Amino acid sequence: MSTQALNRTDTTSGQGSIPTFRSPSRGASIRSLIHPSTREALLRRWGKGIGTDHLTVAASMLAKQVLSLLLADTLYGVTRKNQAPLFTPDSLQILFHGGWNLSIISEHPQVSSFRDGDREAWRAEALRRLFQENITPLVTSLSTYIPSPILWESARCYIDYYYEKWREETSDPAEKEQIISDFRFLTEEENDLIAGCPPNPLAKKPKALTDEGEGLTRRTCCLYHRLPGAKPCANCPTGRRGSCTV
Repeated sequence: MSTQALNRTDTTSGQGSIPTFRSPSRGASIRSLIHPSTREALLRRWGKGIGTDHLTVAASMLAKQVLSLLLADTLYGVTRKNQAPLFTPDSLQILFHGGWNLSIISEHPQVSSFRDGDREAWRAEALRRLFQENITPLVTSLSTYIPSPILWESARCYIDYYYEKWREETSDPAEKEQIISDFRFLTEEENDLIAGCPPNPLAKKPKALTDEGEGLTRRTCCLYHRLPGAKPCANCPTGRRGSCTV
């Protein structure tokens, strides 16, 4: 299931900002995926919907969907609009709509906007909050089921895709410079704002294809091919035939 088909504001085109408020009655908080007493039940619920009872596969697929939404919305806001959504694992709700369909909403959406002054300091705090308070605890929790390098590479692949797309979408030199600057900041090895200490887990980029074709291939396998009827992703290190739309 591609991220475009998720029931939420479409951010793959770079038009999202912050999650929209809705009643959380059908959802569970991101905190529920972090806390050991509740995460397994949520993973089993999600796994049943996508056709797997393997918690390793369920954890990888759910992480990909959640990361794609959080990164697209927040990074688009920071880089393209100078606005950083403010949320916590308790205020973010995952709504499960059946099968692959899910959305993420914020109970009390707020935004930190940069207007003047030191943008690098504002950016650093915005990204520290996104990762150290939300994404990094989620990755750490799910690494109980699947190695964290797999999850971090999924995040890096989304970041590569979004920033390349945003760079191509603008012809304004200043906007391009900001996009490139933010991408480099996110992925530089000594950036300790992502995980709390270096090295930055987002610094390891996918490998360039060296035999045939163009593009990149993952260093790790996200395990999509272990779902019923699935084939390896096009950039899977275990084989590049077939297609993966997660």
